[in-house]
Amino acid sequence: MADKLENNNTAQPVADASSPAEDSSKNVSSSNKLDTTDTSKSVTNEPSTESPVQDLAVANRIQGLPPFTIEDKQNSTPMPKQQRNTRRLIICCDGTWQDAMQTRAEDEYTNILRLSRAIKQEDRRQDPPIPQICHYISGVGTGWSISDKIIGGATGNTLGVKLRDAYAFLSQNYCDGDEIFLFGFSRGAFTARTLGALINDIGILDNKEMEHFFDIFQAYNDRNNKLDKKKAEEAQKLLDPWLLINENNQRHKGRQFIIKCIGVFDTVGALGVPTLGSTLFKMHKGENYLGFPDTVLGDKVEHCYHALALHENRPNFIDTRFEVKKNNLERGQHCKQVWFTGCHSDIGGSYKEHELSDLTLIWMCACIESLLLLDIEYIKTIPDPMEGWGKQKPHDSKTGIFTFSMPIKRKPVLELSSTERLHPSVLQNDCKLAKSIQDKIDAEPHLVAHLLPLEEQFKSAWKVAANAQKRKDSSKYQTSKDQKSFDELEVETLFRKYWNKAKSFF
Repeated sequence: MADKLENNNTAQPVADASSPAEDSSKNVSSSNKLDTTDTSKSVTNEPSTESPVQDLAVANRIQGLPPFTIEDKQNSTPMPKQQRNTRRLIICCDGTWQDAMQTRAEDEYTNILRLSRAIKQEDRRQDPPIPQICHYISGVGTGWSISDKIIGGATGNTLGVKLRDAYAFLSQNYCDGDEIFLFGFSRGAFTARTLGALINDIGILDNKEMEHFFDIFQAYNDRNNKLDKKKAEEAQKLLDPWLLINENNQRHKGRQFIIKCIGVFDTVGALGVPTLGSTLFKMHKGENYLGFPDTVLGDKVEHCYHALALHENRPNFIDTRFEVKKNNLERGQHCKQVWFTGCHSDIGGSYKEHELSDLTLIWMCACIESLLLLDIEYIKTIPDPMEGWGKQKPHDSKTGIFTFSMPIKRKPVLELSSTERLHPSVLQNDCKLAKSIQDKIDAEPHLVAHLLPLEEQFKSAWKVAANAQKRKDSSKYQTSKDQKSFDELEVETLFRKYWNKAKSFF
């Protein structure tokens, strides 16, 4: 029986196009449906000049099948249109002088670099899986030339280049319905937020529209020109057709949110370095780069997370917090701004002693893990604590050119109606809180944020390394001399002290 099944299932030989002419003629005569001319056409190696329908008709006649006509093509059922999968486009903007490709010291990686490497290529929790495409952008001052490393890093004059790079990546890859994520640290955080403001205003231009991007970008720079009102008016006139609020603009129509999430570590303004004779005694707000209202969280952003440094006191590193519109919160916008122990780089990373920045990284991952699929096993390899959970002392950032700058204390706005909260790890640290802050959290315990599930998991697994004491003895990093947070009377006293010293030089 097996032999019979094998014989019955044996495929019949098919005439080879290279077989002798007499074999081909036998096949033609037996079919009584094709003439010799048609057969020669079907086996020739020359490309067919017939239409697809004619080619298929010839092929059907060769195989003895009913002819295929144009009517059959018109009456055939079309293939169902497949819906395109949503993708996640992720921009990660690193801080000043930070470049993943120029360092091998893993202990000095920033949280932006670690986060970019923790983002998996696709989210397999979804069916079908959602692609996650990450684009890492190094910080300002990371070019190969000495001028860029010194001048670019000191002045931030390449921020525009970084911003255009990020926007071009989105324009090249974005399709309607994709989710956009923007992350950044320091001036990279400023870049991410400025990019968010740009997208909030004009959306994502397609490849053809990008031909006008340089003019649009320049117009943003000129629209708030107070010294040349005519130039500002011309810039605004150029911008108007591209704005999403323009009724004639159909880009992103019907979408409540364009940006899925903005996540930043301690945003500072465009400069962030002392300028000669201007900032030693002057308190100033964050820079307003390219005319963007950087402090305002745009209407088109759905989620926003901001980790802030409680112990950063350099005058040129004034924190730039988000201002959130009440009506946006009511329609579903979500914003968290949380204060942590530490100076600027204790929040964003790059110190060898990185327990404090580990806490902010874990917090950010806990906030976004429902939005992005992260490699939590990789994150688990990062902490190597020398102190207990939340116990590391903040670094002293007032070194080098910042040594003699007047310290300015940051003042959290801890109100139940605000988006700002104090992280519970702050209460575990030996640094004293200002009395005004301590009184507030004593009266309103809800001003202290709750640990998220992922944070609880890491806290329970937090163990001081066996060689911790030896490493502490060898590191001897400089801790902050002033570990108190904001106190209004203290700031006034310091101001008078430095002002009196300054007057002695005149």
